[in-house]
Amino acid sequence: SGAEYYQVELSRQQPEVDEALYRGLIKEASLNDLVVAGKVLYLGISDTLAWVVTKANQYGRDHGLRQFSVYQGMWNAAMRDFKRDIIPIARDKGIALCPYGVLNQGRFQTQEGFKQRKQNNSGRKFIPTSEHDKNVSSHLEKITKTKGCGLLDVALQHYMQKTPYVFPIVGGRKVEHIQGNIGSLSVRMEDKDIKEVEEGYHFNPGFLHTFLSGTMFKGADEKPRGVDGPEDVWLLNGIGPFD
Repeated sequence: SGAEYYQVELSRQQPEVDEALYRGLIKEASLNDLVVAGKVLYLGISDTLAWVVTKANQYGRDHGLRQFSVYQGMWNAAMRDFKRDIIPIARDKGIALCPYGVLNQGRFQTQEGFKQRKQNNSGRKFIPTSEHDKNVSSHLEKITKTKGCGLLDVALQHYMQKTPYVFPIVGGRKVEHIQGNIGSLSVRMEDKDIKEVEEGYHFNPGFLHTFLSGTMFKGADEKPRGVDGPEDVWLLNGIGPFD
């Protein structure tokens, strides 16, 4: 029997993608050999620059080899860098996303939760809770009061409704953690709820996004904004409406 899913991490980010991925990334055989032999059905890649994944998949298409169909990386309401390059590429190429750190590694809490944790923290301690974590948590907590759900339910649904084919890696140390996460599947967030979560901090997508959206020309007080399609490009808006 074989594995349904095999994931690699290309940490060196070398440009010789064909050599690294298809001619001996692992000692025994190339990745495509594993698929042809029936040992693996799907290939995934983790923590790799977006352009490297794109180049690897283009090489696979050009040479009739199995491409990466899943990307794994860190993404949550307090760290939205996925929006910069990874989500756009995943949407365009039909790549699924398998984010980790989705609950901010235990640093999303209610105000009461932070107080209790300060007195007795039996959970993770290797990353201190920051004011940034607390601020984002407060925006998550606002939504719980209107949805009648838990804070972590909101944190999970924030990205589950952002883009297709999201399969989160949800960590948990106790059975009740897993049971609690299942409840998030019944939560539905509207656009205003997503906006409220993302008001927790102003994500800067950087150039070229801010150039295309026109926000880089409006001064330091303007919130940086990215683009999802032609309707968001300021130059095109001068020509006519886009859907």
